[in-house]
Amino acid sequence: MSDPVVLLEGDTPARLNSAAHTHFGKKCMISLLKKEIDSFRLSVDRKTTVRREFEIDGTTAIYDVRIKSLSADKSTLIIEFADISEQERLKSRLNFLQSMMDSIPNPIFYKSPDGKYIGCNKMFEEYIGLSKEELSGKTVRDITPHDWKFQCARTDMQVLGTGRLKPYETVVTMPDGTQRNVIFSKALLKDCEGAPEAIVGTIQDITERKKAEEKIQRLAYYDTLTGLPNRQLLIDRISIMVEHSRRNEEAFAILFIDVDRFKTINDTLGHTTGDQLLVNIANILKTNVRSCDTVARLGGDEFVIVLTNVDEKTVSHIAGKLMNMLSRPQFVNGHELFSSLSIGISMFPADAQDGETLLKNADMAMYQAKEQGRNNFQFFSNDMNSKVMYRLVMENDLRHAMDRDEFYLEYQPQYNIETGRMFGVEALLRWHKPEKGIMPPSSFISLAEDTGLILPIGEWVLLRACFQTKEWETVMGQKLITSVNISAVQFKQKNFLSSVRNILKVTGVDPACIELELTESVLMTDVDRTLDTLKDLKKLGLKLSIDDFGTGYSSLNYLRFFPIDRLKIDRSFVTNIMNDKDNAAITQAIIAMAETLNLKVTAEGVEQEDELNTLRSFKCHDIQGFLLARPSSPETINKLIADCR
Repeated sequence: MSDPVVLLEGDTPARLNSAAHTHFGKKCMISLLKKEIDSFRLSVDRKTTVRREFEIDGTTAIYDVRIKSLSADKSTLIIEFADISEQERLKSRLNFLQSMMDSIPNPIFYKSPDGKYIGCNKMFEEYIGLSKEELSGKTVRDITPHDWKFQCARTDMQVLGTGRLKPYETVVTMPDGTQRNVIFSKALLKDCEGAPEAIVGTIQDITERKKAEEKIQRLAYYDTLTGLPNRQLLIDRISIMVEHSRRNEEAFAILFIDVDRFKTINDTLGHTTGDQLLVNIANILKTNVRSCDTVARLGGDEFVIVLTNVDEKTVSHIAGKLMNMLSRPQFVNGHELFSSLSIGISMFPADAQDGETLLKNADMAMYQAKEQGRNNFQFFSNDMNSKVMYRLVMENDLRHAMDRDEFYLEYQPQYNIETGRMFGVEALLRWHKPEKGIMPPSSFISLAEDTGLILPIGEWVLLRACFQTKEWETVMGQKLITSVNISAVQFKQKNFLSSVRNILKVTGVDPACIELELTESVLMTDVDRTLDTLKDLKKLGLKLSIDDFGTGYSSLNYLRFFPIDRLKIDRSFVTNIMNDKDNAAITQAIIAMAETLNLKVTAEGVEQEDELNTLRSFKCHDIQGFLLARPSSPETINKLIADCR
């Protein structure tokens, strides 16, 4: 059917074609378009087009109405009606579909079977960085120079051939050069006759998800500080190495590495410096082994290296090289640091047939290296098992000793060499193990320091000694000076000063009656911080002494500035002093130096009368030793105090 056409003369429809008769009729035309016709006649235009909706047989129809003038005065007009209802409905439908696609958060595109883009949603525009207008008629080859175009072409061919394509994951290079991880999905649209009409594709960007998965992977299997494999990944790799080496009849080695005295550096210079030192050590270890080897961090200052397909000679060479590299000075946060390694080594298959035992044996060998003086490496041997088991039992017993009240103090009297009067005592820690008897300090002090147990033990010793000193003053009416040994680990603790202050407050002891004994090595570590701590201790009213003087490496220049009250000459210089010229010369020099610096001197380990007489001739101030009194219980000291009255 043709479009309706009306010839209008004045306000009267002069002629209507059949379509106009059918749709409108004569009477309704003037009222339907009167406003538009009047407006047109008043204008200067010779023709115009307006869009109008008409109600026809209960259905709304949309027309483009074209009005033309056939006379100069516009009295005669021809009006043509073009029905665009179907196009508008289709357009509305397309707009709805486009809006729906634009609301979907994933990029969507559709293109013709020959690969030319027809349309897309807003997410695809944003994702690709091009508008629909810019994409229209282009192919993938037109918008990206990268390999993505080849993969797209292959998958388009698969879709056209099979009608569908399973989602697949790939990495694509975007037009701006960035790479993204995506999942592509594609499907084929067909017309009513089954012919290919369009390829529809969706993109799911999983880049951030992949990054999160990688981060989780790294957190699960890698050390966050150094980036090295952690314990879990190390165990997996050792297990794989065991199977590989067993199949190929090869040997491999596990090096269990501990950084010597790292805790001292960490406690003294802070965790930031300690962490950076660990990062430096990790880099040194990585760069001095092969790419096929594994370097892992177990935690703290412990590292493990797995060396593949090696013999003992090669392992010894590598271990020696690592120790040599770590012995060189490292500059961290303005500090020049020297570090060394204790390395334990186990070999597959000689030392064990599984990863867990190999790691345990290497750990045992590392402890043996520490017992040998640190800064060395030791291969595992079967007799280490018994030693390690003994150490483990000792450590466990030591942890429970305080709870079980197995510690106690004895006190060794100290005497003035001229008057012969007792002026003080040294508090000495004793451990009574029910099944073993009295344990000498040499058997457990080092272990206590290594495990950190020396901190609660040392605090307990100082507390008990202060209570006892206060009791002697209160009950016996005697002010004795009690010397208490302070471990290097204790002294370097940040809360050491506050701990001492609290103990003095709780016990009420006169601080002048307490003398803290420190070794030379403690004083010469981080001299500035040590000097500050010593000054703070002196402000509390405490006395300070250097124990075992002459066996360390004190600088006399620094010694002048330390607020020290007393030097204690080590018993190694006192033993047989009357016959050993070297010991005699050293002892005399220490006494003379102390006199110059206005310091008291106590000689330790005096066991013979001749030693006493020689020290008296050197004008030594004070002595202690078995010759005059052995370490005794508080009750025995009470009797000595009573006898002195």
